[in-house]
Amino acid sequence: MAGQLVNGKCVYHSTQIPPLSIDSESGQDPETSPEAGQSLHLEFPADVPADLQEDATQAALAMHYYKVHNDVSALDQAIVAWKRLLRNPALAQTARAFRWSIYNDAGNAFFYRSRSNKDLNDLEQGISLWSEALNLTFDPKTLALTHMYLCVAFTARNSYAPAREFLEESVKHYRAASGYTPASSPQSPEFLSRMGDNLLKLYQFEGHAEDLADAVDCFQQTVMYTAPDSPDLPAHLGKLANSLSSLYDLKEELQDLEQAIDLHRKARSLLPKNSSDLSVHPTIHQI
Repeated sequence: MAGQLVNGKCVYHSTQIPPLSIDSESGQDPETSPEAGQSLHLEFPADVPADLQEDATQAALAMHYYKVHNDVSALDQAIVAWKRLLRNPALAQTARAFRWSIYNDAGNAFFYRSRSNKDLNDLEQGISLWSEALNLTFDPKTLALTHMYLCVAFTARNSYAPAREFLEESVKHYRAASGYTPASSPQSPEFLSRMGDNLLKLYQFEGHAEDLADAVDCFQQTVMYTAPDSPDLPAHLGKLANSLSSLYDLKEELQDLEQAIDLHRKARSLLPKNSSDLSVHPTIHQI
């Protein structure tokens, strides 16, 4: 949510946007989820009419309840309030930052519900609201946050019916967000791995070397941020090895192939004995 807890109060809209961190698997933004047991108090800019405040309060409280109790019915209540607020013509007269927070938070509500009910219409609505929010961003942090939400949303959209256009949109927003995301706020290995997959698929569609290079970079970061004892490390090492093999096929630079072979061997050594649960690039397989 854009309304943040500050000394027990949730302020609409604070310019203190949290570090960019979104879990692509759950759709939750852990940096902004209120902790269980905390009360939620909302404060609004002076120019926000009372009826907008009332709807925003109802929506925020319902979202808070959902995040604390994982009660999907609370999402339904939040969305009813968001729809009423978004239809209110007075919203257009409020400050840009407030409008961004409303479109952003409403987009979150639809996205969360789409992950629960698998309803494509909810996902499409979330994408539409975040696209509106993108036009209302007012600083680099809100710009990065909105781009990243759209990146995750289009990745989810591609899972319904894989298509080049959804991969292109996801990658476009990922690159845009990356330009504004501080190095001190890395994404989760799961998210980076999924983006690497998207970039690799886009490379296979279009053959652009930039997509392959960015896929390698994503998989390198995935390995970097994966714990040494993680059961996911062999798969992440395997993906990096395979992407480097593809890079060797493209550029024929021996160091890429040598690194790919070393990574593949390391991945194999971390697997349980007699396990074959590791995809192998044809170039490595031939060696």
